[in-house]
Amino acid sequence: MRLRALAFDGVGGRLSYARFRQPLGGSVLNKAELVADVAAKTGLAKTQVSDIVDATFDVIAEAMKKNDEVRLPNFGVFAVVETAARKARNPQTGEEVKVPAGRRPRFRPGKALKDLLETPKVQKR
Repeated sequence: MRLRALAFDGVGGRLSYARFRQPLGGSVLNKAELVADVAAKTGLAKTQVSDIVDATFDVIAEAMKKNDEVRLPNFGVFAVVETAARKARNPQTGEEVKVPAGRRPRFRPGKALKDLLETPKVQKR
């Protein structure tokens, strides 16, 4: 991973570098591009599609806030998992740090999405 952008770390509101993984041979699809693509496929106005995308993300987030799973057939499952408290090490100082228990979002891709992403195996001669 490499450092790409400044972001708030959520702990004490400090500004720090956020880490992002680079896509595998593709580009990053941002919200504006997603809205434009959906608008082109559906024939709806971009403002309508933007409202629909926002509403969809809001519904998913609210469901996850209530510990509900969001199952989208052929796409995947958005769920919340409980993480136990644990000990970690500060990589700069080597000091042991306590990480509190918490709730974390998880996404499990569905079979159709996994199959779509599978590259065909090259047959050996």
